[in-house]
Amino acid sequence: MTVEENLEIGCYAPAARARRSQSLERVYATFPILRERRRQLAGSLSGGQQQMVAIGRALMAMPRLLLLDEPSLGLAPQIVDQVFEVVAAIHAEGVAVLLVEQNIVQAFAIAARAYVLEQGRIVRRGRPVGARARRANPRGLPRPAVNQPAGLWTRKCCSGTGYRAEANESRIIRLVSK
Repeated sequence: MTVEENLEIGCYAPAARARRSQSLERVYATFPILRERRRQLAGSLSGGQQQMVAIGRALMAMPRLLLLDEPSLGLAPQIVDQVFEVVAAIHAEGVAVLLVEQNIVQAFAIAARAYVLEQGRIVRRGRPVGARARRANPRGLPRPAVNQPAGLWTRKCCSGTGYRAEANESRIIRLVSK
């Protein structure tokens, strides 16, 4: 199936079908590369472009709630940044987003609420720290701390949880108990 055929599958609901052209333009505006590749077989796209098709197909249904499971898995860092910017923009348009993600630095940068799971149980919950800092640093990437080794960044994850995230320049992230 082509990229465009994949996107059109998302218009299964009658209301979405009625606004197919408008939804397709919205997806192409969000992911311009998909307009260029609309006649190409979706299976021949890169991993990042396939993720864009999957998100675009979901948006074609005009959802009120978008569920995303590991949208950054296996993607290049530049594409990961783009995916998270798109997710934040989707939420800003009024679509509720439920995101399951292991890249906690990126997830917490756009999250209104966070839950930390360990072995299938919620061990911490709360609002991510740094909502004010996000305005100055919209991508939410941590900044190097003065007293830390070069290349290692630390950030509190959730206020009052006792956890912090550490990431190095390669964005290898780990959750650390204080």
